[in-house]
Amino acid sequence: MANITLAFENEINISLQRKQDGALTAQDIVFYVNGSGVVVRLGPCVEIDRTTNVITVDKPGNVIAPSDGNYVFFAKDTQVGTSGLLGYYAEVEMKNNSTTAAELHAVSTEFFVSSK
Repeated sequence: MANITLAFENEINISLQRKQDGALTAQDIVFYVNGSGVVVRLGPCVEIDRTTNVITVDKPGNVIAPSDGNYVFFAKDTQVGTSGLLGYYAEVEMKNNSTTAAELHAVSTEFFVSSK
């Protein structure tokens, strides 16, 4: 893989991130749309210079670099940042600590994957 730099006229989106040394998060992946309208995965973002609006991308050798005017965008890695419940099974034990009978009309839960 070879690093390439991309310079932009406008400010770089603040949510673009590169992997920090020793961090558990992955860097964002940079894509572009070529002249034929095909989305091309360029590679992970390895460096960002917000003062000069330049990013460095680790591009595989077989990927063609974008041309001037191609739409460039990035996406977060969907495998990073997920946490919480795993699987589809849960077991719950409920006890009535009252001395009188009680009726249970419904039990429900709400959970979601927050990073998708």
